[in-house]
Amino acid sequence: MNILFYQHQYPAFGGIETVTTMLANAFAEDGHMVAIVSFIHKDGTNLLEQLHPSVKWHELPEASLDSSANLNALKTIFADFKPDKVIFQDSYANIQHLLFKAMGATRPVVVEHSAPCFSIARRMNPLTVVEIAKRIVLFFSRPVFVSRRFRRESARRKELFDTANCYVILSRNYRHRIEQMVGRERMEKLRVIPNPIAGNFCEVDLAAKRKQLLFVGSLIAIKGVDRLLEVWRL
Repeated sequence: MNILFYQHQYPAFGGIETVTTMLANAFAEDGHMVAIVSFIHKDGTNLLEQLHPSVKWHELPEASLDSSANLNALKTIFADFKPDKVIFQDSYANIQHLLFKAMGATRPVVVEHSAPCFSIARRMNPLTVVEIAKRIVLFFSRPVFVSRRFRRESARRKELFDTANCYVILSRNYRHRIEQMVGRERMEKLRVIPNPIAGNFCEVDLAAKRKQLLFVGSLIAIKGVDRLLEVWRL
């Protein structure tokens, strides 16, 4: 079977890219042919070195999403590779239209790697103290903005559901919110598949436990590390 991963960036430092590497290697070791297509990459990772030798990585020629050069390149990849399965790893990245134009009759597996309303909440981060006036405006207009973005995200997810072979979320706790966004009639396409975990597990001596905390994630506000530091202080 030929399996193609489609996502905005690869290689990069995020969890999506790590999961793609793990799955691509597992599929390749099972004898499948695997390809990864991305728009951009980030230097300094070792994910390409970790890839199974048979896995092919293709970077589209332009970072701009809907360029004709990218569409032509993606059509060529589809024509040459002839994927049996397409896994769209970035459901909240607005790159689906290029894929829809290039893939023909193929129906992708769409994967949502975060909470359903993550893309709405992240655009509504609190403003800085020096922007008090903007904060006041935001406070009173926030419900309008959130409602508008919820409708926009709902429309985009309905399009993804209608095009997809199936739609994957990471936790069954997200099912209710997804149903609110796309309607109960589309739920037959929904699948729950948690992220894979790899590692060596061992017994832990709790008697030796110390007050230590490990944070794994990018040092950006959206990851909540500032809140974590405040919780630790308290």
